[in-house]
Formats: sequence, structure tokens, C-alpha cells
Amino acid sequence: MQNSTLENQTINENYEVNRILKMTELDWEVRKEDLIAMPSNLETPCAGLFKDDTDKYLGVVSKRYVVYQNRELVDTIMEAAKNFDLEIVKGGYLYEGERVYLQLELPNIYVGNSEVRRYITAMNSHNGKGSVVFGATNEILNMTETGIESKKFFQIFKEMDKFRHTSSVHTRVNNAIKGLFGSITKENQTTILMEKMSKVKVKDEVLREIMFKCYKIDLNKSISELPTRTQNRIKQSSAILEGEIKKQDGSMWGLFQGVLKNTELNSPKKNTIDDNVYAGSGRAINMKAFNVIKDYINTTI
Repeated sequence: MQNSTLENQTINENYEVNRILKMTELDWEVRKEDLIAMPSNLETPCAGLFKDDTDKYLGVVSKRYVVYQNRELVDTIMEAAKNFDLEIVKGGYLYEGERVYLQLELPNIYVGNSEVRRYITAMNSHNGKGSVVFGATNEILNMTETGIESKKFFQIFKEMDKFRHTSSVHTRVNNAIKGLFGSITKENQTTILMEKMSKVKVKDEVLREIMFKCYKIDLNKSISELPTRTQNRIKQSSAILEGEIKKQDGSMWGLFQGVLKNTELNSPKKNTIDDNVYAGSGRAINMKAFNVIKDYINTTI
């Protein structure tokens, strides 16, 4: 009877893993192939990583590198999430497979005039440049005349426990549990800060710092002295920031959303918006703005 119960449990877990892989479009594996030097056909100590369904080149690693497949990531995060009564509800891949991520849903909140959908995010690299890391994604929704407008903010919690691909299954699950716990705590702190943003009016010094740190625009200089292309960029960015600030009653919350909107609108054409927000220069810009506002609020309130 006990063996039958365990078999049924394994079948159910495998079914759930397969369901999540298909839902998130992560039902593929990474192939590792030895690299040789051409045209001499010489052996090298390196191997190439390739997405098996498209043959997309993902990165170069040593031959000893251990690939951590999507199925293993889903299985680990799914097992760890049981400790918090959380479920994997979203996921996907970035840069055509170089990175993959899974998201666990937290309760929605409302900040200012916005709905905030909250997710704990686990991300793995298939380009040989990192371990599994944890963070959080906030999807901010606002009603507009044409429908619902969405903006995303993603942050990696670098101080959270991470695990290497070579770790044992037991270590992976334990580190995932710690990483999820720490991420939930950090994400709660983020939502508290967002609520404070909605209650603090925009200050000129904060706006100037964000324009300089995020866009390399010095508002102390006369705009007429700048190249035409830079002038147009300033006007476009400023208009978006002003529009979002107005929607959020002149608050820092609107300023922050303006930066997020600029990031999405200025994503490189060769990449997706998610590439830019989760793993590109856009993530760095968003974090700079977040930290500027956070530092101001923490030192003045």
C-alpha cells in the first residue's frame, strides 16, 4: 500500500512538472557540445551550450560545467514552495533561452491609484554565467482611457541564498527554501516603500538625480546647449515622467512609474521588453531610480 501511494505521488508530481514546463514554455533542454578549434580541428577545454529545440547558441563553458535543466529547476522550486503554500503561476525565458525564470504569486496590493501584482522570482542562467538567484517582480497596473496599462519592476536579491548547478538535490531544495523566505521578507519591504512613495511629493533634487543617474541628463545645463538628439530625448523622457507623476497626484510613486514606463518604451529593438526589464540595461536603470527614491525617503521620513 505504501509503495502504491509513493508511486501515485511521483506520478502526480511528474504531471505537475510537465504542466508547468508547458505553461511557461520551458519544455526544452540545454545541450552541451565539445568545442574544437578550426580549421586545425584541435581539441579545446571548452564546451558550447545550445537550446535543444532551436539550436540557439547560449554560451561557452568548461567541459566540466554541469547543466541545470529546466525540469530540475521546476522540481526544486515547486518542492520548496510547498513550505509557503505558494504555487508557480508564471515563467518564461529571456534572450532566446540564455536565462529562464519561474514566478510564485503573492497577494495583490493597491498603492495610490495602482494595483500591484506581486511575484517571487527564481532565475537560472543557461549562458554559463551564474547560479540560481532569487528576486521579486512587481507588475503595476493602471486604468487608462484605452484600457489597462502595465509596467514591470524586477529586482534581484543578491544577499539571498543561491545554489550552484552541482549542488545535491537536498542542498538545492534547502537553499531554495531559504531563498524564498528571504525574498518574501525583502519583497514585503519593497511594497512598504512603494506605499511611502505614494505619500511623498516629488522633490526637484530627486528628479534631477534620477535624470542624471538614469539618463545621463544634467538639468543644471541649458537644454539649448545640447545636441538636438539629446534635446528630443530629454523632452520625451520628461513628458513621460510628468504624465505619470500627474496620474499619481504628484507623488514619488508616479515618478518611479515614469522611469519604468521609459524603460519599457526604450527597450532595444533586437530584444523583448522582458529581456530589458529582467536582465538588460533597463533593469539597472530601474534599480538606480528605486534606490535614489528609497535613499531620499529613508533619510527624510
